[in-house]
Amino acid sequence: MIARTFASAVCLILSPLLVGQESTSIRVPKDTKIELVSLENTSSEFAFMGAPVRFAVAKDVVVNGVTVLHAGAPVKGAITEFKGGMAHRKWASLTIRVREIQISTGVDLRLTASHPEWRAKPGDYLGCALVLPECIVLEILVKEGCREDSCPRGRDSDGQQALLPKCVSEEFWVKSAVTIPSAALDDEKAAASTYTPIPCARIVDRGTIFGQPGISFVEFK
Repeated sequence: MIARTFASAVCLILSPLLVGQESTSIRVPKDTKIELVSLENTSSEFAFMGAPVRFAVAKDVVVNGVTVLHAGAPVKGAITEFKGGMAHRKWASLTIRVREIQISTGVDLRLTASHPEWRAKPGDYLGCALVLPECIVLEILVKEGCREDSCPRGRDSDGQQALLPKCVSEEFWVKSAVTIPSAALDDEKAAASTYTPIPCARIVDRGTIFGQPGISFVEFK
């Protein structure tokens, strides 16, 4: 009788813990950083509106010790604006939007390419300049188009195209907090075994190649 009573008491104590483990959900905070890597060369020369651009998650995304996204998870982007370069006539530009990453059916992480430390009211560049001096130039490129007196390099006679090379990384941030239920985490973990390995011997940080041909003419949204 005593043994039975003790066993029942232990079950009552452990039951909430076991239930909690089975139904664990993870809340992904706003501005959680997610690094993506481009899987193909994308150029303004062959661009068209809505053209798909393939990315993959470059590194595991871990929140509170739990992996919510595994490296290699496929991510879809799309070309939303483009302008082909023409010698002596116009500068090239290319805008790529990545809206979200699907964790599971009905569970998405909305993304933004706007750096948390750069967000400011229009015309307020002070914080931006303190973080990265070149970002004032980037603002000019984005808002007004590339001009001879504001572009980091190049001449109108070049006619070069905007290019996002394969194997270049770009940082995105979670736009608003999302709670991911345990079932969705299980789906993502199961799907990870089917992900195609990232086809890059080396992933290059786009920030380290700012100013090279074409790179600075690509904008993410």
